[in-house]
Amino acid sequence: MSSQRLGISEIGVSYPDDTFGDESMSGLPFIFVERYILQYSDTIDDALSFIADVKRTCHLILGVADGNLGTARMIQYSHSKVNFFDDQNLQPLADWHPRIPNAIYSGMDWLCPSRQFKLYTAITEQYGQITPESSIKNITAYVKT
Repeated sequence: MSSQRLGISEIGVSYPDDTFGDESMSGLPFIFVERYILQYSDTIDDALSFIADVKRTCHLILGVADGNLGTARMIQYSHSKVNFFDDQNLQPLADWHPRIPNAIYSGMDWLCPSRQFKLYTAITEQYGQITPESSIKNITAYVKT
């Protein structure tokens, strides 16, 4: 988390679908994208603009959260495409990855039904009561992420 209360997380994608686009070795490695966001972005909008404009490389799922605004976005990230999701348009939309009001989530990969649904179940069971401690104990330990 940055001093501006921005946080970022990343999941590598091994099982993309056709919505991802291609990958390339030409671009800014994602670790430097993450560092730039934490070092230079003041708001979630700054971070999302940087992600939209930067020369991206590989298939990733990013989570960017703004603690000042209490909001977050999930990003489908590749060399040729970038898509931004919130709780209203979260993807992939499937019976194993339903939407949760005021939450974004992704478990282990893009197309990973068992982990996605297990994470959904853990989040909804703790919904409205999630703290850093309960997340570690009752969500990530349970889902094994």
